Amino acid sequence: MNRIGNSNFGDLQCEHRYSPTVAYGQSKLAMLMFALELHSRSLRYGWGIRSNAAHPGLTYTNLQTTGPTFGDNASVLPGLGMRITMMIPGIWQEIPQGALPTLYAATSAQAIGAEYYGPDGFGECTGMPAVAKVPSRARNEHTAEQLWQISEQLTGVVYPTERSVVTSK
Repeated sequence: MNRIGNSNFGDLQCEHRYSPTVAYGQSKLAMLMFALELHSRSLRYGWGIRSNAAHPGLTYTNLQTTGPTFGDNASVLPGLGMRITMMIPGIWQEIPQGALPTLYAATSAQAIGAEYYGPDGFGECTGMPAVAKVPSRARNEHTAEQLWQISEQLTGVVYPTERSVVTSK
């Protein structure tokens, strides 16, 4: 979904004009950008954090059973399209399989920072964990910096920007 997302800083939390699909896509793009920016800042400031991201591909979850409108019948066509693709064998996967890219990113010694993981099958829909394609808009450094600053303002959490020295006793 991050591929359809945009960074709408005028309505970052989709409070003015809400669309479930737009909000979901924007949030997924923001999470990917934040993960990449976190790794970049960790390297720059010596935080010692490895940050990467993952996506589950097309995985049967309760999000799909409630549909893109979360139970609201205002938009039938996107839900119909999703239900049709769910009838095609091999396009969707079960939850344990969909969880593998996230588990790989979080626990594998082979997972590296500033990388993105997803299923290795057709269109990154299903399969085993592999490096996933990062949309070019997720690599926009200016947008990532702006997102980081807004995140600090919204949460009140500010990370140190001076290079830290880690010592052991």
